[in-house]
Amino acid sequence: MNQPGYEPGFDIVWDLRGGETMTTLHDMANLDSNIFEHINENRVGGRTAWVISSTFEESMVKLLYSEHNGSAKLPTSSTLEAATRWITATADD
Repeated sequence: MNQPGYEPGFDIVWDLRGGETMTTLHDMANLDSNIFEHINENRVGGRTAWVISSTFEESMVKLLYSEHNGSAKLPTSSTLEAATRWITATADD
């Protein structure tokens, strides 16, 4: 990605609470692997945390990264505060 202002190591929190899941685990497992290759190449050093409210959502996140060779650490949390704390922590924390 050669867009102005793009920072490959940016961190992100995905808050899935309160949303409606309109996909199945089978659909998630069969996403195009090129998407994840692109993410791995273009978000080197970037961290992603997921805020979830159910074991189904947690299973979806784990399946995504196990099936598609996600290279980043991807913790799940039940609170936005815990996810934000992990994202903003230094490597020494």
